[in-house]
Amino acid sequence: MSRDAGDPPPVRARAWTRARLAWRRAVRGWPIKLGAAVVAILLWWVAATDPGQTTQRSVLVPLEVQGLAADVVAVGLPARVEVVVAGPSGRMDRLRADDLDVVLDLSDANGEFARRLEARAPTAVRVERVVPAEVIGRLEAVRSRRFAVVPYVRPDADARPVVSTTLEPDEVTVHARDPVLARVASVIAPVPAATDGPVEVALVPVDEAGRAVEEARVAPARATVTVVHGAPTFEANVPVEAFATDVPWTIEALEPAAVRLSGPRATLEELESVAGVVAVPTEALRPGRYDLPVRLMLPDGVTAREPVFATVVVPEPDPPGASP
Repeated sequence: MSRDAGDPPPVRARAWTRARLAWRRAVRGWPIKLGAAVVAILLWWVAATDPGQTTQRSVLVPLEVQGLAADVVAVGLPARVEVVVAGPSGRMDRLRADDLDVVLDLSDANGEFARRLEARAPTAVRVERVVPAEVIGRLEAVRSRRFAVVPYVRPDADARPVVSTTLEPDEVTVHARDPVLARVASVIAPVPAATDGPVEVALVPVDEAGRAVEEARVAPARATVTVVHGAPTFEANVPVEAFATDVPWTIEALEPAAVRLSGPRATLEELESVAGVVAVPTEALRPGRYDLPVRLMLPDGVTAREPVFATVVVPEPDPPGASP
C-alpha cells in the first residue's frame, strides 16, 4: 500500500528519529562533559586523601608513676587513662598507645594528693583532653616478707610421676602494702605440663585459696625450675593375699580386698595378686577383733595408692585343765 505525502510517518520511523535526536544531544559537546567528570573525580580524590584533614581519636594509655621511693606505693590511681588526640588522618591511623605518654610525678607528694594529668604526644598530634583530667590518691608504705617458692608441676598427659624438682632461687621477697601482704599465703612457680629439664617461669603470689594476689610484687620475679619425670605409671586393682605367722589368731577380712596400685604397665599386667604380711603388735592381744595394718610386698616401681587393713580375731584361751 502506498503512503500519501500528508500521512504521518510509521511508528518505527518515529522511534528511530527520536533515538537519533537523543544521541546527538548526548554527544553534543562531549569533550566538555568528559572534562567535567574527570575534574569532579580528581577533586573527590584530593579531598579524600588530603593529609591535612584533621581527625580525632581516643587512646587508652598506661599511667606511669614516677618519683616514688622503693618502700612507698601510690594507692587509688587508675592503671590506664583515656587520651583524646587530634591530627592529620594519615598520622592518626598509625598512632599507637606507645606513642603517647601520661606521666604522674609524685616526688613531692606526702600522704594524700591530687594531681592534674598531662599527656605528651608526638609531632603533628595535638592532645585535646585526658580522662580523668585529675586523679586523687594517697601514699602508703610497702612492707616485705620472705617466702619459700613452691613448684606446681601441671599433670603430665602420659601420667609420668615427678621424681624431683629444684628451684633457683628457692626463696623470694614479696613487697606489698600491709593489707595486701597479709593476703599472701605462698609464692608458686607454675610449670607447664610435659616439662623436662630446666625452665624459667614467672612467680605468682597467691592467697590461701590459690588466687593470685595482683597487687603484690615478687623479687626476683622469675625462677628456674628443673623438673625430672619418671617412667609413665598406670593403675590397676589387684587382690590382696595376707598372712601372719606364729600368731594365735586368724584373719577374718581385708579392707580393701583388692588394692589400687600404680606402676609400669607391664609389671601391673603380670600381677594376679599381691602378698601382704599383717603387722604383729609388740604387745599380746586380748581376745576380740582388731584392725591391723598390712605390709604389702610390692615389685620394684609399684606403689600402693591406699592402705590395707586386716580384721583379725583373737580367740578366748582354753580353760585350765581342758583336754587338747
